[in-house]
Amino acid sequence: MPSGFLSLPLQLDLVPQRGTLQLCQIRQSIAHHIHLILTTSLGELASNEAFGCGLWDADFDNLSSRSRLKDGLVKALEDAIKSHEPRLEQVRADLQLHQEEIAAAGMHRRIKNRLDITVAGIMKGTNEPVVYKDHFFISPLSYN
Repeated sequence: MPSGFLSLPLQLDLVPQRGTLQLCQIRQSIAHHIHLILTTSLGELASNEAFGCGLWDADFDNLSSRSRLKDGLVKALEDAIKSHEPRLEQVRADLQLHQEEIAAAGMHRRIKNRLDITVAGIMKGTNEPVVYKDHFFISPLSYN
């Protein structure tokens, strides 16, 4: 049963017709919010320049060692979620970094860095565990 949390993406074109936006459960709302945090560059949101994640800072980093890059990204993920997702506590992030060959239509194959991200935490108030999993390709950043 949906609660008072808005589902993403917002479908504002439906508001004049139905008068409401699609709602979702708290777990889905947290997942949407974490995804939004992770895919927003620091400084991108004009009303809150601290919103976002340092994931974008490493997007073209080809000089750092893999372990240094991974440690920096884990810290950036944890800091961003702790700062911007108040419904979670005891946030822990895990990151697996590996290279993957990508073939796009009409283009040559490319090697990109794939980040497999797992974020775990405890929902405040209910003490229920929450786990969010996603993956991104960096250099440059992309997701599906």
